[in-house]
Amino acid sequence: MRSCQNAVRLATFALIGLALGGCGVTAKFTYPADAATLARVSGSKMTHLTVAVEPFTDYRGNENSDWFAMCLLPLAPYGWVTYERPDAARQFLSIREYDTNPPEDLAKAVALSLKESGLFKSVYFSYGGATSESADIVVTGTVAAMTYEGKKYSYCVSILTPCLLLLGLPLGTSRNTLQMELTFTHTKSGATFRPGPITTEWSKLQGLYYGFGHDCRGFSITLQEALNELVRTLANTNLASP
Repeated sequence: MRSCQNAVRLATFALIGLALGGCGVTAKFTYPADAATLARVSGSKMTHLTVAVEPFTDYRGNENSDWFAMCLLPLAPYGWVTYERPDAARQFLSIREYDTNPPEDLAKAVALSLKESGLFKSVYFSYGGATSESADIVVTGTVAAMTYEGKKYSYCVSILTPCLLLLGLPLGTSRNTLQMELTFTHTKSGATFRPGPITTEWSKLQGLYYGFGHDCRGFSITLQEALNELVRTLANTNLASP
């Protein structure tokens, strides 16, 4: 009986730590979210252009605010965080850290989508240098926002919240917002094409038994959707003509 009680106490303390401090898992930006659904076009649309994608310029804000501790206050319904730089944060809803380098990771995601599209002879990621000599088009970009917002429910019962989570009530919600813009520049003429800003938003309800660990998964999911649409736009654009 005593060993059973100790096990219950241990589980309770573990859940309290999980509910109030997040898990120790580190999530990583991965792209594509689903390789099978990458946009691809017919061979007749293929050009003989070589494309280089360079790291993007980072224009994100610098404020990361953490109010998850509000969950400890009696009668407080929830705590919350807002991270303009989730790569520099150390506490999310169900993960501990998010491993990403947006200027590089987002540029590599664009390069992969363009490569898989079948629109170009060759597509590669480059840190710069001699891309103007080896590529017909250079893609640059700016990252205006890659924001994480998390809301952790405490149901006004403070440290007793894990008891409700065990019953299946939501741990909270995560929201991912991404804003970026691309520029396609012909290396010989200097002519540019801007397909318009990419703005995406994704929200996820999370609990111990559903959506757990998916705090930042929306960045790759919505980016793939946006880049699929970009590929379809490029397929109807005469990029070969500067």
